[in-house]
Amino acid sequence: MPLHDARTLLIAHESIWPYIVVHMSPRARDPAADIVRLFNGPKEFRGPGKVAEPAAPPYDVALHRMVERGLKASDLEGIAHVIGATPGAANDVRRAVVPDSTWKRRKGKTLSPAESDQTARLARITALALDVWHGDLDSVREFLGAPHPELDGVRPVDALRTDAGTRLVEALLDKLRHGLPV
Repeated sequence: MPLHDARTLLIAHESIWPYIVVHMSPRARDPAADIVRLFNGPKEFRGPGKVAEPAAPPYDVALHRMVERGLKASDLEGIAHVIGATPGAANDVRRAVVPDSTWKRRKGKTLSPAESDQTARLARITALALDVWHGDLDSVREFLGAPHPELDGVRPVDALRTDAGTRLVEALLDKLRHGLPV
């Protein structure tokens, strides 16, 4: 196994894989809850399939708070390495969220709320795509990185920059999941 593939598997195990395990669990199908767990949110939400007590904030609120405070730059880096098949491709994914000039200041620190929101979107769509392709990372990478006619020739990873673009990608993945033509 090439070093880059081994590193990608390690990063996947540390960043996106816990999300996927929880996402595919029949006990917890709430994407917001899964993302909170992925980014090590409040302790009461970390356990796979754990349901919070009624007094605890809902998962969407917890995720909102985490994004508002800012996710770690390493969260974005981890997701980018999972999606990017090569170091250059991973940097392209990361650049779609944080440009190089800003990345130099953010590396090792906290992302802004807008950058954190894009990172959470990227994680959610990656998990959804992995679910659609039954864990086939190469197919997910191909889907996210190739221009798509349903998106007017835009790559899905680039469409994730906006909420409207993210909804288009989600709709496309939903069609694919149900075997509809795209």
